[in-house]
Amino acid sequence: MMRIINYFIQNKSLNYVLLIFILFLGTNAYYNIPKELFPEIALDKISIRGAYAGASADNLDKMAVRDIEDELGNIQGIDKIETVIKSGTFSIVLSLTDTADKTDALNKAKDAIARSRQYLPADMTEPTAEILIHNRPLIRLSLSSEHMNKGQLIETAKEVKSKISRNPYVSEVKIYGDADQEVSVQVNEEVVRAYGLNPSDIINAISTTSYIYPIGDIKQSGNYIFLSTVNGKENKEEWESTLIKIGEKQIRLGDVAKVDITYPQNTTLSTFNGRTNVTLAISKGPEGNAMHISEELQTYAKEKLSNEFPEVYFDFYQDSSKPVKDRLNTVISNLMFGLVLVFLSMALLINVRIASIVSMGIPISFAIGIMFLYFMGYSINIVSLLGGLIVIGIVVDDAIVVSENIQRHLNEGLEKKEAVYQGLKRDGFACHFGNLDNSCSFSTSIYAHRRD
Repeated sequence: MMRIINYFIQNKSLNYVLLIFILFLGTNAYYNIPKELFPEIALDKISIRGAYAGASADNLDKMAVRDIEDELGNIQGIDKIETVIKSGTFSIVLSLTDTADKTDALNKAKDAIARSRQYLPADMTEPTAEILIHNRPLIRLSLSSEHMNKGQLIETAKEVKSKISRNPYVSEVKIYGDADQEVSVQVNEEVVRAYGLNPSDIINAISTTSYIYPIGDIKQSGNYIFLSTVNGKENKEEWESTLIKIGEKQIRLGDVAKVDITYPQNTTLSTFNGRTNVTLAISKGPEGNAMHISEELQTYAKEKLSNEFPEVYFDFYQDSSKPVKDRLNTVISNLMFGLVLVFLSMALLINVRIASIVSMGIPISFAIGIMFLYFMGYSINIVSLLGGLIVIGIVVDDAIVVSENIQRHLNEGLEKKEAVYQGLKRDGFACHFGNLDNSCSFSTSIYAHRRD
C-alpha cells in the first residue's frame, strides 16, 4: 500500500490527470444515472399471469388454472400458492421459502407452465412467469370529462395507455376505475310469445353469438339478460342485427329484445375535481431519470393528448419525482455548505493550502461514489443518498486528520514529499481502510506538489 502512495507522491502530473478524469466521469455519471424515490426490490415471489378473453372466472378456473396449479405444486421451495381469477384473466403468486433459489424456482415454474400447455385451450396464449418486483408508480394521470360518459372515458384511457406505453422508459401503465363492457338484453315477452317461443330459450341462443368462445358471464334478472364480455360485437346496432337460431326459427335479436351496452362500476367510484374519472398509474423502468420522465409525460399530455382529446381533462398527481428533486437539491446544497464551512474552519485554524486540499475531498469523493453507483447499475435514491452522505463525512474527517499530520511534519523541518509520506504512513491506512475511495492519497499528494 505504501508503495502505491509513494508512487502518487512522486508523480504529480498523474495526480492532476486522475483528478480531472474522476471529476469528468463523476459529472457524466450524475447526469446519466437513474434517479428515483425508492430502488426496485426483488421479492421472494414469482408472479404468473394469463388471460383468455371473454372467459368467465368459473370457466377459466376449470379450463386453465387448475391444471397449472397442479403442475406448480410439484416444485420444491414453494411455501404457498395464491390465485386470483377474474373474468378473462388470472394471476398466480408463488411465495418461496427462505432457502429457495429464485432463479431456479422461476425456471421450474416456466417448465411447469409448458407442461400444462397441452391441457389449455388451443387459442389461449401461454401464461408468463416472472420474479415479482416491488415498484412504486412514478406518477398518476387522471382522465376526466364533463361531456363523455363512462364508456367513452374508458375507451379514451385505453388509447392513452397504448400511447404512453411506447415510451422506452415506461415499464408499466395500469388503468384504475375501468370496467368490462356489459351487454344488457331486455327481452320483450309479448313479442317472444308471438313468435311461439319460450323466453328461457333466448339465453341459450345468445350464448352462441360470440365470435370467440366463451362469451363471458351470463346473468338473468327477470326479463333482463346481462353479458359481461370483452368479445362479440362492436356496438349496439351489430348486436341488434345478430341472427339467433331457436329451434327451426331464425330471428333478429333486436326484434325480440332491447340491447344496451354499458360499463358498470360495481366496486369503485372515483372522481377528480368533481368529475368522474379514470386513472392511469405510470411506472418507470430500471433505466431513466424520474424527473426527466415526469416532465416529458406532462409535456406530452399538454401538447399532444390535449389536442387529440379536447373534451378530456388530463391532470397529473402523486408525482414521486418531486421528492427526488427536493432531496437532491437538499443534498447538493448541504454539500456546498459543508465545503464552505470546512474551508473556512481549516483556513482559520491551520492555513489556506490545507483548507483547499481538504475541501477538494468533498466533490472528489462525491464524484467517485456516483461513478461506483452508475457503473454497478444502481440508482440515486433515498437509500444511496443517505449512505453517500455518511461516507463523505468520514472521508472529509480522515482528510483533515492526514493533512494536519503532514503539516506537523513540515513544521518539524522534514522535506515536503517526505512529510507527506510520513504523514500517510501513520494515518493513511485509517483513511484507506475506513473508506472505499482514494481521495485522501490524491488530495495529500497534490498538497505536497503545490508546496513546491
